Amino acid sequence: MELTCGRYADTPTGCFWLSAPQARDFGLADEVVTSDSEMRQAVERILRMVTSAAPGAAAAAKALVRHVATHPRDEALLAHTASELARVRRTAECAAGMKAVLARERAPWAEEALVMPV
Repeated sequence: MELTCGRYADTPTGCFWLSAPQARDFGLADEVVTSDSEMRQAVERILRMVTSAAPGAAAAAKALVRHVATHPRDEALLAHTASELARVRRTAECAAGMKAVLARERAPWAEEALVMPV
């Protein structure tokens, strides 16, 4: 069992026990593994997903999400969003990614795989 502390806990210490499956069921965890081999498989799958994302595009997407979260939903926000998407689409990184897709090859940033330490 995992010990989780939260300000809404109704216990003397402010902490309560929460199992991994309960955390998953509450939406606090995406996945629960029960063995070292399952953990290794999950980590390797996540590392493949991480390396498949273009670094510049991922950074731009995060910045756009932060911008959208702090600005009113109006025409200016729509224009900013469209402008950012067009800007990213014109980058060399995007061209390299599209070239890789069309050639059915790995993108340049995904050539060197991340590996889980032993």
